[in-house]
Amino acid sequence: MSDGQQYPTIVLAGADPAWMFDMQAHLRTIVGWDYDLLMTFSASQALRYVTERRVRLLITEAMFMRRAEGSGVDLARRAREHTSDIQVLLIHDGNGATLASPDIAHALERKASPEETYAVLSAILTPGASGQAAELSSSL
Repeated sequence: MSDGQQYPTIVLAGADPAWMFDMQAHLRTIVGWDYDLLMTFSASQALRYVTERRVRLLITEAMFMRRAEGSGVDLARRAREHTSDIQVLLIHDGNGATLASPDIAHALERKASPEETYAVLSAILTPGASGQAAELSSSL
């Protein structure tokens, strides 16, 4: 890759460092080092990444530690205003009400097994991923 070009980017935005590092490990097994993985505890920083980089996937928790910055659904809406083709994966605690948004294409329960998590991420990031993984994502 020549100077000036950026790797496509995945942004992890949330409040739980343990979850974020686990998700980072899952992502590295799928995409290797072909993506930049950026992590932040700030919704405003995540939005800055979206506006300044080629973000392919935004993974966000439904609720942030800094409640004043809004929810993951709010972040998804603001991100899609800047980049309509961005994929958004919302991590939630099982509350289906937070998922009722046209800006959330994929959702995953925080308690999902490593196999479920891997299947959902693969469906989003791997061209030609199995339809079964895509169905799993839409059913969560």
